Amino acid sequence: MTAVTAAGLIMNGTLPDVQYAGDLLKADGPGHDVTDAMGFNYYEDSITGELHVFNEFEEVKFEYNMSHEKRGCFLIFNQENFAPWLNLSARKGTEQDVISVRQAARLMGFEYIRVVHDATRDQIKFWLKMVGESDHSPYDAFGCAILSHGDEGDVVFAKDGPMHITDFTSPFTAENCKTLARKPKLFFIQACRGTKKDSGVELDAMSPNVDVVDGMPSPIKLPSQADFMIACATIPGYMSWRNTKRGSWFIQALLDCVAKYVKTLELMEIMTRVNSVVAHHFQSNTGDESDGSKQIPSIASQLTAQVYFFQDKLDENANCVVAEPDGIEESKVDISPNEKTSKQSSGFGKRLRRSFRRLKGGRKAEVK
Repeated sequence: MTAVTAAGLIMNGTLPDVQYAGDLLKADGPGHDVTDAMGFNYYEDSITGELHVFNEFEEVKFEYNMSHEKRGCFLIFNQENFAPWLNLSARKGTEQDVISVRQAARLMGFEYIRVVHDATRDQIKFWLKMVGESDHSPYDAFGCAILSHGDEGDVVFAKDGPMHITDFTSPFTAENCKTLARKPKLFFIQACRGTKKDSGVELDAMSPNVDVVDGMPSPIKLPSQADFMIACATIPGYMSWRNTKRGSWFIQALLDCVAKYVKTLELMEIMTRVNSVVAHHFQSNTGDESDGSKQIPSIASQLTAQVYFFQDKLDENANCVVAEPDGIEESKVDISPNEKTSKQSSGFGKRLRRSFRRLKGGRKAEVK
């Protein structure tokens, strides 16, 4: 398959110094690595007999490089309707979440935003595979939001069945997507993770609307799973809540905190505030035994540095497209290496282009 930039695929549908001294090695000699040991390359001075680190660790960098040409690509998978055999209710209010996530992504500086509605498992895997195999070299980061029903075991639902969170993250590991190695990969997941309800300690109603549940440099070796942040709407085993008019609590809080703090705070500081807003400013108003329920998000970080978005590269004309999954057929993919001269030779290319609405001149997309 010919390489293609991630932006071309997303937008066009083509598819302080720290040194570790040798003194650490003197006490016990060289030894060998076991599962909980830190390994060093060392040599012995032929005159003094002292052990020295041969290749000292590179300077530790505590901030990601966010000064590439562009911020990057952001995928939004919005699941509102589901196959009848799944017995899952339509997710009323999710259209507001799409608007909020899109706004948050723009505020983070992402220029290439793709919204995919009601996709099947095969269609989602197709998009993840194509974007993961494309070129992210010019970009700072990658972002993805999943808006769906969920269940225990980190299960999230496509239109036609369950998927696992790792189905979404695996295509972007350092092993599978080398142009995103050592870059932050940010996942925001609005879905339940079980059936438990957090009753909280107070029962004062907060909203007149009805709240419903989202049920069910030199060569170095890097950990393949490094540089991910996976922000889930709730903790394992518990439900997450969505307001039928305002959208989910988690996404409301995410947009609010990003809008307020993206220019000044580091990502994990922002996400801590998201936790606080959800925990302290929301509780369910259902009119039944679930009334007064609470929620706390769960932020799992495998980031190896800090993420400061700043706004020096925020593109006010950032593009966003809204995609329907119809017509996506992996077997007929034909991708050109240059998005500016891309010409699809297969019928797939024409159908795919028709299924997307390219937004030019900074116009905002209407979410269906």
